[in-house]
Amino acid sequence: MSFSSPQALWLLALALPLVALFLVRPRAVVAEVGSLLLWKRVEARRAARARIARLEKVLSLVVHLAALAAIVLALAGPGGSARAPRRIVAILDASASMSARLGSGTRFGAALERARSLALSLEGNDELGFVVAGAVPRVLLAPAPRASRPELALSRAELEGGATDLREALELAYALLSDSSAGGFAREAWLLSDGACPDLEREPRPRPPEGVRLVFAREGSPDDWSVGVVAFGARELPDSPGEVEVHAALASSCPRPVKTRATILVGDAGDARKMTESEPVVVLDSIEIGPHATVSLPPRRVSLPRGGRLGIRIETPGDALAQDDEAWAVVPGSRATRVFLGEGEAEAASAPFIRAALEADARVELVPSSGEADVVVLVLGEDGTAREPPWSASSRGLLLVGPRALEAASGSR
Repeated sequence: MSFSSPQALWLLALALPLVALFLVRPRAVVAEVGSLLLWKRVEARRAARARIARLEKVLSLVVHLAALAAIVLALAGPGGSARAPRRIVAILDASASMSARLGSGTRFGAALERARSLALSLEGNDELGFVVAGAVPRVLLAPAPRASRPELALSRAELEGGATDLREALELAYALLSDSSAGGFAREAWLLSDGACPDLEREPRPRPPEGVRLVFAREGSPDDWSVGVVAFGARELPDSPGEVEVHAALASSCPRPVKTRATILVGDAGDARKMTESEPVVVLDSIEIGPHATVSLPPRRVSLPRGGRLGIRIETPGDALAQDDEAWAVVPGSRATRVFLGEGEAEAASAPFIRAALEADARVELVPSSGEADVVVLVLGEDGTAREPPWSASSRGLLLVGPRALEAASGSR
């Protein structure tokens, strides 16, 4: 039998003074009395039960010695047979699903508390390390002994959100447990996660190396699941100034097919507090998502001539996680296309008409030089020449107009 505090066994020496106290007899006291009649009766009774009195005294001594032994053994901390020191690596799942509510906190908070409990349970030469399983798993702390207070490293652990790769995190933990310094340790990998990672079910499943014990400490219910927005954005439409095309993708961690409802919202870009007052412009009902699947919503056009805050909100019955049900983007106001109009050396008959057409288009702004332009329009004369060089490094497009435009474009190559 081994003890965690064998020095406490020295307290068994207290049994010696205890036995001595029981062996000590009180000194006789001489006193004068008027009659011995009553004392003779007392002495007769004492003599009758002398054997029982001696047995009671012995039993009292045994009880006191047993109580002392029990107290000393409890202080010594018996641990049965001697065990090998443990080397533990705890994997903290930092994915978005770990922000789901659990009791008065979150799943991630519960995982941190469990990790602290592991640190406080270390004994002797035990070691504990941490791996954070985010988008890119990383070592938070290499295995360290109890004296190093490994729980202090947990102050640097943060919920990262997004997806996680628990398979790679497990491989990283196994590597920490399998290095050359791990000889003589009982090795354990603790996975502190809600298990919302379908990759763990994919074959071949990650198996612990020989001699490594894997402990899955689940945070939250295995029946919990979530549908969230995993991608959201908007792009300008060159042919439709003031309009944007909205793209979004949704992902489900539910093992069953689910239906959700998505609403595209438009609000004021200047005040983020007015998100709840945003106006719904597109509502998509009964969007079906398969088990552990991701779906892309069909692109939708939204009018935002002055820009603003564009968002999406989804509603799914039974969703355990609300943090990923919204996404927002700021769309800048649209501007007119900057056009520079260049004319040929000879007066081109079509130039005034082209200029008038461009000036009448609200989507076009004529600029005085090609360096400021998004598009350069060169109106060529009869000789196929223009006042400006045919190509401008700062322009994004070039349009040649005139009877010899095709020939000039071919010659410029």
